[in-house]
Amino acid sequence: MQRFYLLFTLFMFLCLASSVSPAIGQDESQEPPLGFVVKVDDKSITVGESETTQVEGAFTNPKVTVTPQPYRVFPYQGVSFKYPRSFAFGADLVDPNEKIWTLSGNDLTIMYFVMNSEFTPADYAETMMDEVGAENCEVLDEEAKITLGEEKLSGIKIQISAAGIEVVMEIYQVPSRDSVTKFLIFQDTPDESGNRSKEYAQAIKEMETSFKVEKE
Repeated sequence: MQRFYLLFTLFMFLCLASSVSPAIGQDESQEPPLGFVVKVDDKSITVGESETTQVEGAFTNPKVTVTPQPYRVFPYQGVSFKYPRSFAFGADLVDPNEKIWTLSGNDLTIMYFVMNSEFTPADYAETMMDEVGAENCEVLDEEAKITLGEEKLSGIKIQISAAGIEVVMEIYQVPSRDSVTKFLIFQDTPDESGNRSKEYAQAIKEMETSFKVEKE
C-alpha cells in the first residue's frame, strides 16, 4: 500500500523560518472519523464514530440498520474533502514548518503538503525528476488543471518510471496566504493498458463535489 512512499520522501525541504499552526483544538495527527448512517424504521440519521445522538419518535420493536459511509472527510489546514474510507491515513508533523498528510490506497496515494516556503508545482516536479533521474521521467502536461468543488487548481503532471513500474503524479497548488505553500498531489499507478486506476476515478469523483478551501 505504501510502495511508492519513497518517491515523494526523496524530496528534502529546506529549513524554514516559521511554523504552520493547526486550528485551535485540532489534533492534526488523527485520522478523520468514519461516519455511519443509522436507519431506525423509516428515519435515518448520520453519526460519527463514538458520537451519541437521539432519534425523535416512539418505536416499538424497530428495525435498525447501520451502514458506514463510503468516505471520510479530510479537515486540516484550510481544506476539506471526501476520500475513500478504505484509504490508510498518515501524518508527518514532526517539523512544524512542513506538514505532509498521506491517504493511501493500493494504486492511488493522495498527498497534502503545507510548507512555510514559496514553492511552485514546477519546482517540486523538477526536484523529483532530479532525484529519480531525468531519463526515468516525462512531463505529460506543464499546465495541468483540475476543478474540484468551486476551486480551479493549476499545476503540472509528470510520469515516473522506476523499477519497472510507471507512476503518474499530478501536483496542484492550493490557494494560500503569504509565503505558505500548499500542494495537493495525486500519485497514481495506471493499469496495464495505461488507463488511470479505479481508485483515482473514485477519489476524483468524491472530491469534485466535496473539495473546499477555507477562505482566509
